[in-house]
Amino acid sequence: MDDKNHSDQSKRFPPLDKGNLTRRTFLKGLAAIGISAKFSGIFSGSTGKASAISGEASESYVTEPSRNIPIYRNVDVLVVGGGMAGISAAIAAGRMGMNTMLIEYMGFLGGNATNALVTDFCGFYTRTAQTVQLIKGIGGEIAEELIDNGGGRKWRHIVDFQPEALKIVLDKKLLGANVELLY
Repeated sequence: MDDKNHSDQSKRFPPLDKGNLTRRTFLKGLAAIGISAKFSGIFSGSTGKASAISGEASESYVTEPSRNIPIYRNVDVLVVGGGMAGISAAIAAGRMGMNTMLIEYMGFLGGNATNALVTDFCGFYTRTAQTVQLIKGIGGEIAEELIDNGGGRKWRHIVDFQPEALKIVLDKKLLGANVELLY
């Protein structure tokens, strides 16, 4: 770097006045805070409540009484949550021949895309004059099916879609991959 650029940069970004704060004093301060927090019990659990609930407590774990929990269904893969990540995981597992179940709290799939009406898949294409598809795989299949069925459109670098159309596409994709749905 030449001297001219260096002097211009130092005018724009003057050095901070740190006073006596060095890396060493900063780390010593953090260590002191951590030690005092440990001895004051800030980060430790409430052993009184744990003892009352389970009857037995320790600093490293809580022991609960044994109980029998009924098994609803035996599956190879259980996906909890029908958002875009859960859907992709369930479709992939189902296509690999795994006995797959997806559990979703809401009465429909899609997560924030359908529940909170976040109706754009951003970054699916490059932001150039000649757009190139960047996202392929399961996400790309979903986007393509939305566009082909008229429930979505490619606009610049995003896929803009109708949430109700996405719900239908996701249901079809999961059922086509032999994924059992539980709402």
